Amino acid sequence: MRKLVLFCLAFLFAASPALAHTRSQSFSNWTVNGNVLEGTYQVDAYRATQLSEEPQDLVKLVNDQLASTVFAVQNGVTCKLDPPQALHAQRGELRTDLRIVCPKPFAEVPATLVVGAFFEVSISHVHYARVSYTGGRVDEVVLTQGHQSV
Repeated sequence: MRKLVLFCLAFLFAASPALAHTRSQSFSNWTVNGNVLEGTYQVDAYRATQLSEEPQDLVKLVNDQLASTVFAVQNGVTCKLDPPQALHAQRGELRTDLRIVCPKPFAEVPATLVVGAFFEVSISHVHYARVSYTGGRVDEVVLTQGHQSV
């Protein structure tokens, strides 16, 4: 009888849903317009808790993280990032509006966009970026710890 009970418990444990960590990932959509890059960055709220050991405002944590890790460089000059602005998001998600202004139009002088958020707190973090250009061209890029630019 004891073996039967142990077998049933083992079966129930094995059949229950696995408790796994969520994948460390974020997303952004960018639009290129003249000399301006406009983007929306999205990450789950749980991921934002990795940014501080102390309880804090998650929106502020994410905006501060983005302000220090997302930028564009054009011809060796860092472009101006406007202060990140929080957007309405579904429960459990955080969304931020980003705007980067470079000195010259991208058609004349290409720029490199760097999205380095969350890589310092999660080595396996993956960021999916989508960049839409005037004329309809769209690039989709997967950014990782070792490759943070497009």
